[in-house]
Amino acid sequence: MNNYTNIKVIGFDLDGTILNTLQDLTNAVNYGLEKFNYPKRTIMEIMSFIGNGVNKLIERSLPNSIKNENYDNVLKEFRNYYLNHYYDFTVPYDGVKETLIRLKEAGFVLALMTNKLEVVAKDLIERFYPSLFDIVIGDDPIRNKKPALDYANILFKKCHVTGNEVLYIGDTNVDYEFAKNANMNLILVDYGYRKQSDLKAFNEAKVISHPYEILSLLDLKGRKLHFSRLNNARDFNNLKGFEGKMIKPFRIIRSENLSHLTEEDQNKLFKQLNVKVVIDFRDKDEIIGREDKLIEGVKYHNIPLLPDNDKLEAVARKYQNGKLSYQDKLELMYKQDPNFSPYTLMAENYTTLLTHPYSIKGYKKFLDIVKNNKEGAILFHCAGGKDRAGVAALLIELILSVDILDIKKDYLLTNSNYEPNLKYTLDKVDKINHPHLIDILKATILAYPLYFDYAISAIEEKYKNHLDYIKNTFDYNDEDIEDFRKNYLF
Repeated sequence: MNNYTNIKVIGFDLDGTILNTLQDLTNAVNYGLEKFNYPKRTIMEIMSFIGNGVNKLIERSLPNSIKNENYDNVLKEFRNYYLNHYYDFTVPYDGVKETLIRLKEAGFVLALMTNKLEVVAKDLIERFYPSLFDIVIGDDPIRNKKPALDYANILFKKCHVTGNEVLYIGDTNVDYEFAKNANMNLILVDYGYRKQSDLKAFNEAKVISHPYEILSLLDLKGRKLHFSRLNNARDFNNLKGFEGKMIKPFRIIRSENLSHLTEEDQNKLFKQLNVKVVIDFRDKDEIIGREDKLIEGVKYHNIPLLPDNDKLEAVARKYQNGKLSYQDKLELMYKQDPNFSPYTLMAENYTTLLTHPYSIKGYKKFLDIVKNNKEGAILFHCAGGKDRAGVAALLIELILSVDILDIKKDYLLTNSNYEPNLKYTLDKVDKINHPHLIDILKATILAYPLYFDYAISAIEEKYKNHLDYIKNTFDYNDEDIEDFRKNYLF
């Protein structure tokens, strides 16, 4: 029943899967019952009645769970009350929003298929998960409810898919039957209205206990985050660390500088992705005229990392600020040594960042901020998001025990992120008649295996393992490492 390799659409149930609506439903049911002097139902009873739509919910809530002469009247009172109180106590489940954003960024179509009244479902989605769902299908007089195929057929037609290209996620036997009838892949959750013991009968279904587990089961392509004016922004999720645990989505984000953010980019970064802290590794002269565009309430830390003797980066920064022409920059680079290699000097910078006391002091401050952040996302960046940010990412990934080959692949993702812009820049530079300029730009913009290898060698030359480097260099103990992992792995 489950094959996650060809998934194009991910469908979700609502009640008990992405939203905890139980208290509002209980209040509305009991309002209707009390109007006719029927005994109220407990929240646990209401939880067991949910799954087949409002009509069935009211029928089960009546005395002896049997329709009687007041069924229609109780239903009417329920509807009148619920339509005015359906979000009083409703809350999202932990991790759902981050999971939805991650799936959206990965390119999946997200659909909601619920037996809740469609107008209510649409409003709840707009309140709790705005702009995340592409399709919302709910209860309507002309449709049969789940587990009938009406919702699925609408989805298949709109998205031009078949059942085996859809993953459906729910929490009840109704969801199981619905997915089976429509030949859709299925995941059931036990953090909602049904516990794992209740779901054991559905042997073909994968049962999960946290929304993040959805991300572990799917083959997500890349971690790039899509913005209008950011090219190298990416999440750490989908990297596996200690004991095979995955890094939580949208807790740690890296990027280039935030000076060009549009208003839309700001809303996505600081409101949707919940970035609460921004750490800027640039020096003061790099920031002038390129200040990060933040919103009120975001904490900003400027932690410069480069010692003063870094000539290549100093020249590159001035060039980026428009203070040097191409020819001036080249003259400084090659004046003393015609055999100068920008690639080698850039690689040596990685050794400097990992061993120089000035850089270590900065990274220690950075790691402490990350370690102690318990909610929301931290974003860190340098100018282009490659070197200083790359080493910062390396340190976090070593603490979380990400495999070294996966860390290297993550580092090299900068190249694919910058590829379109680099082509434009090189085409422009090609018109300038100087043999070294393209090499200089490639050396400063792109990530090379040579740079990463220099970084790892700087650690391994002195320490038996990577965690020894972390502990000795940043004065971390086993408890610090454990706290870090508890905070960012699941």
